[in-house]
Amino acid sequence: MKDQDKMAFAKAMAALSRMFDQGEPPDRMKTDIYFKMLQHIEIDDFLAACQNLLAKRTDRRFPLPADFLAALPKNSPDFAHRAWATLRRHIAAHGSDTKLAADDPVLARTIENMGGLRSIGARSESEISWTRREFLQTYQAFNEANRLPAIASPGLQPGHIGFSQN
Repeated sequence: MKDQDKMAFAKAMAALSRMFDQGEPPDRMKTDIYFKMLQHIEIDDFLAACQNLLAKRTDRRFPLPADFLAALPKNSPDFAHRAWATLRRHIAAHGSDTKLAADDPVLARTIENMGGLRSIGARSESEISWTRREFLQTYQAFNEANRLPAIASPGLQPGHIGFSQN
């Protein structure tokens, strides 16, 4: 999501609050925190997750950020979205020159197929939308076919993606 998506995000949060927070509108701090936690997903995916939560959720507490990720649309499998979110969070918090611990071999192969963590991290903000699409398509293809190409990077340890800081 981008800054111009904040209004739509706030409206969706207000709608969810009517259902899950006894009608109390969310305060600005809560909205800002949730936006920051979920800004790595696209606004359309966030709104679809909100619809899924409204349609399927039985718990009366307000959804946590993890609940939104779990409610992402099924037309792009949750696994691909969660992997993208993991990648974006890692790059935002640690940069692209650090190892990304991952138990997901499809995530590791997808990153390698796209040129590695450094290559993805070096892409400009204007390229992120295209990078996201490429990532989701590549991840889905590897996941569905269950055919993973060999990792080209020598010395890459299983469970670690990228480069270590020494």
